[in-house]
Amino acid sequence: MSLGIDLGAAVLFGAVGVALVEAPRRLHVRAGGESGSTRFDAWLSFGFTVLGFAGFKCGLGVDFVQSMVVGLSFELLAAVVYGDLRYQSVSPVCWAPLALLAVARAAIVSGWIDGLLGALVCGVVMTAGVLGARQFKLNKGVGTGTIGLAAALGGMVGVGWGLRVLAAAVVCSALAFAVLAITRGDKPEDQAEPLAAPLGAALALAGFAAVIVIWK
Repeated sequence: MSLGIDLGAAVLFGAVGVALVEAPRRLHVRAGGESGSTRFDAWLSFGFTVLGFAGFKCGLGVDFVQSMVVGLSFELLAAVVYGDLRYQSVSPVCWAPLALLAVARAAIVSGWIDGLLGALVCGVVMTAGVLGARQFKLNKGVGTGTIGLAAALGGMVGVGWGLRVLAAAVVCSALAFAVLAITRGDKPEDQAEPLAAPLGAALALAGFAAVIVIWK
């Protein structure tokens, strides 16, 4: 019975891994971008699958449903990191399912009040941050997807941890932005190209750590 459950979970994580690579790639191509390497995408899907299954089996969840939520959260957050670094955007393919998992966790573990407050507070704070970044033209790679991700993470980890995640992500993203600004080329075309702050990737990494802590 246990082997059958593990095989079923592995198949599910594999299907999710393929979707998390293929769907954002197709959206990127539809928007005029390059398709990228099919072989690399295959290995990436496998990596997402392994990470999701590891989250499922790591023991953070006390039952099957909670273990599935943890594993899928791991897989989705890893896909956010990759998508933000590759496409400079946070795809709804990644953050929308994470929001559904946040609802599931609120129903199972944390309660609706903390989850809803976390989503609302983190979403509002990130919206204010995005609007502020637009005033200084620093919003490349930061938009509605980043807001959706912040709200989803707030719903997943609650108000307290959600604000910690936002603070850590902003600091790490600002440091990365500073490094990119210092190291980019001196050619006019390099200087004319606006830099993208990897805020989505930083949010996902901080959220990954928070998920481990709160489910431990």
